[in-house]
Amino acid sequence: MIRDARETATIPWWLEGGGERCPVCLTAYAYEVEVRCAACDRPSCPMCAVRVAAHCERVCFGCAEAEEAAAGGGS
Repeated sequence: MIRDARETATIPWWLEGGGERCPVCLTAYAYEVEVRCAACDRPSCPMCAVRVAAHCERVCFGCAEAEEAAAGGGS
């Protein structure tokens, strides 16, 4: 009996979680979707990365806040 792929796969591989753990939210994620901060090279899951549109790069929350404070946008 041949099984349909839809029967065996319940969720996509990138949502299953993997061996990596995000240091920001502690969620497990697949290594293939890991995002590295352009400023400090810190790993994070795609949900915790902040996209800086002006530079077309992704940074972590800590570096994004530091850049905003340095630019005078901090409180």
